[in-house]
Amino acid sequence: MLSPAGIPAVAPGPRNGGETEPVKPGDIVMLHESEDGESDATVEFACDEEPHMLKPPFAPGYASLHLGQQLTDLNRGPQPFWEPGPGQGDYEIVRKLGWGQEASVWLARRLENSSQTSFVAIKVLTSAVTRAIGRKESFELPALFAIDDGDMNHPGRPYCTLLLDLFIYSDMHGLHYCLVFEPLSLSLDKYIEAERSEGRDFGFSMEGLRNIVRQVLLAVSYAHAIGFVHTDIKSNNIFIDVGLWNEAIAKYLAEHPSRTYPARHEPNISSDPIITVMSEPLPPFNLPDRNRLRLKLGDFGVGALSFVPFVTT
Repeated sequence: MLSPAGIPAVAPGPRNGGETEPVKPGDIVMLHESEDGESDATVEFACDEEPHMLKPPFAPGYASLHLGQQLTDLNRGPQPFWEPGPGQGDYEIVRKLGWGQEASVWLARRLENSSQTSFVAIKVLTSAVTRAIGRKESFELPALFAIDDGDMNHPGRPYCTLLLDLFIYSDMHGLHYCLVFEPLSLSLDKYIEAERSEGRDFGFSMEGLRNIVRQVLLAVSYAHAIGFVHTDIKSNNIFIDVGLWNEAIAKYLAEHPSRTYPARHEPNISSDPIITVMSEPLPPFNLPDRNRLRLKLGDFGVGALSFVPFVTT
């Protein structure tokens, strides 16, 4: 089923009367290709996770990264738009944390010379979203730049995800903006889901709810102070802050190695084996009482300028 660039490839939704829905793990993607200009050949492929193996226009162009891949000699553009801070530079992919409609997120180890291992999270945007940023159709980069340049003393700043580094990655799908942040744990909704799946009697006290609302409102206040409105505030855009637990992350990776799905073979899609890395988010290390969670508001790709000048001629 053909899908225009910028929109995820879709598969028939078995529960909604034949309507279409974004690709989810296990969905079957149907590619219609015409070799002779008269007849179509249909290829069916069940995605393990994001359809990184599919080029636009069949998918939005997810970067195909692999475990152990080193990102070096980073492309920062002909006129660097971001000057990395101390200790920033090259990275090695060590885990996949998750993916969504606009990006995949990876845990990476810094490769700078240091006596202590340190980690970052890299949000790799799809090629479609990267092109949208170039057309100024996305506010994510302007919002992140404004957050970085804003009032250091604003009480809401610590509750927003801060951009640490920015570079461009190139692959068969095109260019991908790569946004580097500190590692975060589960989103609030995934944390609640995990707690309930363990059969625990889960709930927040009134104090716990106030704690969540207070941090989110402070983050929103900071966004407003720098001229942006976050238009998609929900529990899966609120993340648990694990703090600077580099030693804990290294220990966790040693005890819980990152995994991939079994290699897939579909010559009509790729001449090479198709290997997809499993999404495995970090646990909330040294988690305090659930009513005292430390949180950060993320995903400013759905932000908007709070003031758009009205231009007349």
